[in-house]
Amino acid sequence: SDVCSSDLEQAIAAEVSDTVNESLHGHEQAKRIHSAIIELPEEQRQAIELAYFSGLTQDEISRKLNAPLGTIKARIRRGLLKLRDQLGGRHD
Repeated sequence: SDVCSSDLEQAIAAEVSDTVNESLHGHEQAKRIHSAIIELPEEQRQAIELAYFSGLTQDEISRKLNAPLGTIKARIRRGLLKLRDQLGGRHD
């Protein structure tokens, strides 16, 4: 697998996780995250919800949604990038 995209994915996921954790202490931030997630395309939203809120692995999501693993990884990566943009995340 592509190490660079994996590193990027992990960094974005960590950033989104930090934002989610911070939101536990801030209702406004929680509302912003919820709004951003529901604006994602259905396929991206579904994959991200299964990964981050249901705790499934990408492989489990692939089987559950009957979609290739690479497709699931791409949906999650694109969705996380959109969330980062919508939530005003860093671009470094």
